Amino acid sequence: MNISSKLISQYPISVIFKIKQFGKSITDLTKKDILTHYECEGKYPSNYMDEELKLFKSIYNNYAGNSYTYYTFKQLIKLFLTEVYLYKYQGHIFTYNELLNYYNCSIYNQPDISSISSISELIESKRIEKIKSQCIKVMEPIDINYFPLSRLNLYLIDVSNFRSFSKSYNTLIEKSLGSFWDYDKENRNIEF
Repeated sequence: MNISSKLISQYPISVIFKIKQFGKSITDLTKKDILTHYECEGKYPSNYMDEELKLFKSIYNNYAGNSYTYYTFKQLIKLFLTEVYLYKYQGHIFTYNELLNYYNCSIYNQPDISSISSISELIESKRIEKIKSQCIKVMEPIDINYFPLSRLNLYLIDVSNFRSFSKSYNTLIEKSLGSFWDYDKENRNIEF
């Protein structure tokens, strides 16, 4: 899956999929909604959302979704993350990108450089446990009107305990979609 890092990290879900959220209800955005919502709040000129959509559509080849597209996107995320590896290190569960960041920061505190092992050596020696996981649910952040796609909440479980409900429930891990992205590669399509 290739999605621009700008798309996932900067644009609100409502702008990307042209949807709105009131309470727990998510529906398609209409022109009337755009004018009413932003005029009432007095935060932006009445054409603010139109301008945001135009800018977004010009950058992303005129793509704009709807509530069905959003639902489909969440289902595709679950399918894509049917088999993903997480890493348990020093009592924490990390995605690979999170592990790299954490490990790189911890290296700086090592007084003796010769005692540093590579991540692959730590995985091989089982000091970093590799956990085969599966995404079972994708949840919205509190407010999709303002939060970007990177804030989608993913619930993953350890696949090795999949046959026992209570064991698999005990391995429930919550991550954000953004934790699977590599933000260091600006202005390129990012794969996860």
